Amino acid sequence: MVVDTKVAHGAAKVVMPGVKLAPGREVLLCGVLCKAPVPRNQPPEPPVVVPPPPVAGFSADVEHAPSWSEDSDGESEEGIVWDPMPGEKPGERLQRLAHNTKVHTQAEKSSRLAAENAELDARKDPGRVPDGLGVVKIHGRYERSNEFWGFIEGRTYYSRLSNNVFAGSLAPMAAKFEQDNDGEFQVPVTRLYSHIPRGFPMNPFQVTRIQRFYRDKKETDKQRIQAFCLFEAFVRIAHAHRDVLHDRAMQEAARIDAQSIYNYVPLKHKEALWVWDPMPHDWDRALNPNRDNRTKGAGLVQPEGHHDLQIDQWAKYFIHHTRPTSNNPIGGLVMTHAHHLHRRSVWGYLLGRALSP
Repeated sequence: MVVDTKVAHGAAKVVMPGVKLAPGREVLLCGVLCKAPVPRNQPPEPPVVVPPPPVAGFSADVEHAPSWSEDSDGESEEGIVWDPMPGEKPGERLQRLAHNTKVHTQAEKSSRLAAENAELDARKDPGRVPDGLGVVKIHGRYERSNEFWGFIEGRTYYSRLSNNVFAGSLAPMAAKFEQDNDGEFQVPVTRLYSHIPRGFPMNPFQVTRIQRFYRDKKETDKQRIQAFCLFEAFVRIAHAHRDVLHDRAMQEAARIDAQSIYNYVPLKHKEALWVWDPMPHDWDRALNPNRDNRTKGAGLVQPEGHHDLQIDQWAKYFIHHTRPTSNNPIGGLVMTHAHHLHRRSVWGYLLGRALSP
């Protein structure tokens, strides 16, 4: 076979019978580097790629350091084999694996805490107040109005000065204070209002927080009852509004079954804690027909005889003086919590009143 011989100063052709070399293969014969010729139509052999050695400490297909136990004989709890390092002693190997496990555990913990904090920050965001729900400006900042267009019932008190809602024994105290004084009722320093500053939840996190509060037996009895009354009123209001008027806190409350709230009523066996003073009423303002007096009366008197069947005149009077939760409600009138009065029910009441002897 004819092969090419390469020397320092040139090349020559040597015939070597009985010697077979692969095309392009080099061999050293008698100090001469010989290379077999490559046929014209045959491509050269591809180069041999040697993979890099695996990372010392574990196999090449391991992306992170798994947990490890001493009695695993080189195999982790997850089934991944740890490669020993060259010249490493058994004690050093145990120390290295324990360190890698600690670093991996700390990294997982940091990642988990970061995800939990991000989720918590998202739940504390009140979001945008939907159009039509109502906003108020308190201390230079706009927020959702907790009056809810009159949906607040008689057992709770809404302060228009602070946008706070009070319930339980605190409601009549706040109402009387703001009725007798020009300033707003100062929120007491309690754990309930430290967690829920407005009384009503303003974000999804506070919805969960107030629900846990009245179930926590470590809290005081009065604050647990106040929290339950506030939570019950807020869930009822959320269910009474349409979905387009729900902010993020109301969306969270609307997912709760309104009837399931009464499955757990705190301290229901202690009836004395559920009795408190009635809400005060400003009767001069409600009954005085003078529009220009200093008591700022409603200015609406009972319609006269020639207005017996005028629906709008009577409807205004009913809304001001005979609405639900007042001291003199009229049975048979259909009225929503937002004080929207159904005209047909007014007509039926007036017709029955006119035909009565």
